[in-house]
Amino acid sequence: MSQLDLESALGLIKPSVRALGAYTLERLDSRIKLNQNESPYDVPADLKESIRARLESREWNRYPAFVAD
Repeated sequence: MSQLDLESALGLIKPSVRALGAYTLERLDSRIKLNQNESPYDVPADLKESIRARLESREWNRYPAFVAD
């Protein structure tokens, strides 16, 4: 991408968005940190099996129904 193309593309972004600072993380002084979506407990085996069976029963080359069943 040329510099001119980049400037044109950046011009499409609202100035208030372009003025935002970059996302940063602070390092915490701890031995272990679980991410916000992590858990120290595994999913029960019977639930994993149920999910696996449900996935295998569906076609993977199609979009799901518009309304969930």
